[in-house]
Amino acid sequence: MVLSPEKNDVDINSLFYYRKPVTVIGKDAEPVTFYMRLVGDAELQRARVKALRDSRKLRDALKNPESDEHLAYIPDVNDLDSKQLVEVILLSLLKEISSEVISELDIPFPKELESGASLEEQEEYQKLVDEYPKKRENLVREEIISRAAAAKKELLKKDIEVLRKDYLVGIRNEMCEVELTKSFYNHIVFYSLYRDPEYKIPLLESFEEFKNFPSEIKEQLIKEYRSLELGMDELKK
Repeated sequence: MVLSPEKNDVDINSLFYYRKPVTVIGKDAEPVTFYMRLVGDAELQRARVKALRDSRKLRDALKNPESDEHLAYIPDVNDLDSKQLVEVILLSLLKEISSEVISELDIPFPKELESGASLEEQEEYQKLVDEYPKKRENLVREEIISRAAAAKKELLKKDIEVLRKDYLVGIRNEMCEVELTKSFYNHIVFYSLYRDPEYKIPLLESFEEFKNFPSEIKEQLIKEYRSLELGMDELKK
């Protein structure tokens, strides 16, 4: 009899993660319980459209030298020399490089044994399974370092004015990405909340009501919603 190695722990509780009551506590306030569920595809699309509009609105403001957003968040690049610009641009590129490496790097999981494998072969296979996460981590890190070095080499070839432009584009992209994520989850959580455990009566009538929630309450609700998403991710494995 072949002993199958345990590759993933299975938690039956994840079957119930798609909806749950959530209790939030604000400053100097009594705990309040709402009911939260994962939203459907139509609501996801609406949230995505609204988030894209908010991101575009911020991008337009950041491009306008007279806007409050530009004055508050866009630094004076004339204070940085070429070497400094390369370093800060490279730092902003690391997230993109890491995402590309993780999605593109193909590191096959150890091939499963035949049914008649010997005990020694099973032991060796389990050793490969146990070592796989560290092996994958090392290969990913090496590839990120390699691609970052290549990106730095190309950046060093650029004129300082081009580097300044790239730096400003990077700042705008990073800020707009943050705005996109924040807006998306704010809208998602707004759609996810109900007054009743039957999930029939929406908690709020308008998004403006949600926007007026204290920041700490919104942060708690977003954290709770993301835990629902993680539960569904586990369920799909």
